[in-house]
Amino acid sequence: MKLRSLRTAATCLILLILLTGLLVAGCTQGTPPATVPPPSPVVTTPAPPPTVTLPPPPSPPTTTPTNFEVKINTLSCTWSVKTGDYGVKSDCVRIISGGTVKGPVGARLELPILAWSTDKFTCGAWTLKAGALIAVGSTCRREAGQPESTTWTADTGGNECPLKDYFATSITHTVKIYNDDDLTPQKVDNKTAVCR
Repeated sequence: MKLRSLRTAATCLILLILLTGLLVAGCTQGTPPATVPPPSPVVTTPAPPPTVTLPPPPSPPTTTPTNFEVKINTLSCTWSVKTGDYGVKSDCVRIISGGTVKGPVGARLELPILAWSTDKFTCGAWTLKAGALIAVGSTCRREAGQPESTTWTADTGGNECPLKDYFATSITHTVKIYNDDDLTPQKVDNKTAVCR
């Protein structure tokens, strides 16, 4: 009888557990499962790009414009008669060219010969250099401490007495100023004179 009571109690317990399970299942089926809201996205504001301050672009170098000028102011070609030994008369020619020049330190004025290799040259306040880089003649060069402009002359001296009929009836003199040892002139001037 005890055994039978135990079996009945066990069966009741099992039924009770089953009923409880069914009851709980029935109650939870009608209610939607609780939803957990997804975590709200973390909105990150991007940091502004770093401010880069660029230095202003370099301004072009301020250079003082360099003025080169050369001018032949006068050019003359004159004949004169000289009496030599035994009363021999000769026609002698003298050519003189003169002008002004302006340029920076290192400027080079080239003075070609007028007629003879013995022509005389003067450079005023600039320095006279024998010979010329481009022409046969002489050079006036502005050295440090010398003025920006000066006068110059080229003179045959008048001691040459060529045969007048074979000497050219006119003379052209061309002068050029260069920047230092450049081979291209900055300015050029020329003049022509008739020999009288």
